[in-house]
Amino acid sequence: MILKRYPQWIACILMAIIIFGLFYFSNGSAESALYTASRPIYQVFDYLGSRASGFLNYFQDKKMILAERDALIQEKKELLKELADLSDCRADRRELAEVLGVGIREPNWEMSMAKISYLNTTEDWLMVNLGKRDGLETGQPVINSNHVLVGRVGQVYERQAEVKLLSHPDSVIKVKTVSSSPLVNFIQGGGGLKVNLLSNDLNQPFQPGDNLVTDLFREDYPANLLVGQVVRVERDDIRSTLIAEVAPFFDFTSEQNVFVLQNF
Repeated sequence: MILKRYPQWIACILMAIIIFGLFYFSNGSAESALYTASRPIYQVFDYLGSRASGFLNYFQDKKMILAERDALIQEKKELLKELADLSDCRADRRELAEVLGVGIREPNWEMSMAKISYLNTTEDWLMVNLGKRDGLETGQPVINSNHVLVGRVGQVYERQAEVKLLSHPDSVIKVKTVSSSPLVNFIQGGGGLKVNLLSNDLNQPFQPGDNLVTDLFREDYPANLLVGQVVRVERDDIRSTLIAEVAPFFDFTSEQNVFVLQNF
């Protein structure tokens, strides 16, 4: 059996020698012969590799397009929500104005909406995402969508600004009660989100439940911005001082956006 296979092996070896010799003598070297013999194989693998790469790139591009589409859909939802919130806020403002008896109109103020990026309740200030490049200046009033006074612009940077809240110790605002015979006085920030009204007139009949709005004072603020409500009144007969604690209408826990009044 083994002897019968010898002619086949010999024929294969001779065929390989003949093919190698042809490639060697036709191209001048063994290296070129091997290159010529293997070139079709390289071309096949190169073609398959390019097709596989294009196939993978297709899926990667498709994945990026789908991610961008989802981001645009989410952004659209957020914009629609903001528009709905603004519409609800206008209705809430009108309702609040009717309850408090304040004639709030739709003024032609120039204002910029800013997002609250940081709130420091310990030092009574917050940071917004607008700054000098957006036209913000120190002293500009800041309100929310319900015309509730938040505070005033403090330090202004290029892309952000600090807003000092009503409760900031530097905050002094002229206010009046919402009534047919309004009482006029000043409130001052007491720190720690507290606002106090101090009066040297013990006869001023401030009462818990009195609602306060801004009164014109050196044109620092527009009139009739909602400020807060008197929650407690104490008399200091020794110092002849009346002290009223005021709860601001501005809700620090739920607000995300404020408006900077740049011309009013």
